[in-house]
Amino acid sequence: MFTRKGMAWAAVITAALWFALKPARAQEEQKQPEKSAMPTTSESKLNPEQPDKPVHAYRVDFSLNELEDGKKINTRHYSMNVNTGDRNQVKISAGTRVPKETSGTNEAPVETQPDSLYVMVHIYCRVQEHGDEVLLAAEGVIDNVLNPPNGPPVTRDIDIAGTTVATLGKPIVIGSVDDPSSNREFQLEVTVTKIK
Repeated sequence: MFTRKGMAWAAVITAALWFALKPARAQEEQKQPEKSAMPTTSESKLNPEQPDKPVHAYRVDFSLNELEDGKKINTRHYSMNVNTGDRNQVKISAGTRVPKETSGTNEAPVETQPDSLYVMVHIYCRVQEHGDEVLLAAEGVIDNVLNPPNGPPVTRDIDIAGTTVATLGKPIVIGSVDDPSSNREFQLEVTVTKIK
């Protein structure tokens, strides 16, 4: 059996070991944070203290080129400012009406359906950043109807769309399409410039 003196010593040694090991255990807990203290991916997105990914502004210039036999005969220019990740558009609808000529009789001219030229342009654009690269998605939709004086209406619908990596400040052709009724070609050319 243990003596009182032996039991007292055992209690002192146990207490000393307990107090000596408690700070060591606390240091270990500080070195390894609890898993619940680590924010999950969804929590970090919602955490207002974390900085958001910076947004940059770009100017996107579009040129709709019309070529005949390989030579540029007409160009229309469109521009927009775009923030990274946003989808922007330019929409233009224009109509011109040209009255038909009337016959040279003495009678009062008869009202006739005037010739008309209708043009509609839609340009859609999205700019995204992937590391150091700028990804560009663009689409140009051009519809026009011409009622010539001596023939049936002519309808032309052009839709050019594409996605590419843009080189800042340098024009790039997104796409081109041939006009099946003539020897003309239409190109959608885009230049991206960083503003901010």
